[in-house]
Amino acid sequence: WDSVNNQVLLYGGVGANNRYLGDLWSYSTSAGWTLLQCSNNGPGARSANAVWDGQEMLLLGGVNRRGPLADFWSYTPGNNGGWQRLSDSPMGARAYQTLVWDSDDGRLYVFGGLDANGIQQNDFWSYSKSSGWSAIQPATTDNPLGRQQGIGVWDSTNHVMYLLGGWQDGQPSPFYGLWVFDPHQNAWALLTPLDNSGIRIIPERTASAMVWDTT
Repeated sequence: WDSVNNQVLLYGGVGANNRYLGDLWSYSTSAGWTLLQCSNNGPGARSANAVWDGQEMLLLGGVNRRGPLADFWSYTPGNNGGWQRLSDSPMGARAYQTLVWDSDDGRLYVFGGLDANGIQQNDFWSYSKSSGWSAIQPATTDNPLGRQQGIGVWDSTNHVMYLLGGWQDGQPSPFYGLWVFDPHQNAWALLTPLDNSGIRIIPERTASAMVWDTT
């Protein structure tokens, strides 16, 4: 969601016949869908995740027909904007990682994903314009396991990050636990969604969508 221009930005993905796409679209209630033509070179066809940082869209890595990618891009809407390639990710080529924008501290959180060797990772990173990339070493020892396609959002009311679901090789099914990360305590906690009888409220899942309602 582009909060400056009040529009949705949509980039790439996988279309029919497993064809990777590299098109960029906007959607607003006033103009509907618009195909955006960029004057400079962009990330190229891929399936990837992105976040809005308050001024621009940040797109990290992803995967194309050759495998996971490590490049890092920003897109600024408008006539004077366009794509800009940023410094590559220090975690290397990675696909299906969890991206969350911390709107309180102005930083990007990146958790896990699938690396170029086909292994689901559990490393945790942050990025800001002022300090670049930093590896996060949580103070807790009980932390989320490696996974791909986990779902994450930033809770701007309680100033924490939520991580739900995802999938890892060797597990009988996707994860169902809900994790919360508090940056100020540098700590993870597991908020397992069980009802009063111990039954899971939310079934396990992966590759889903989750959005924080700021209202």
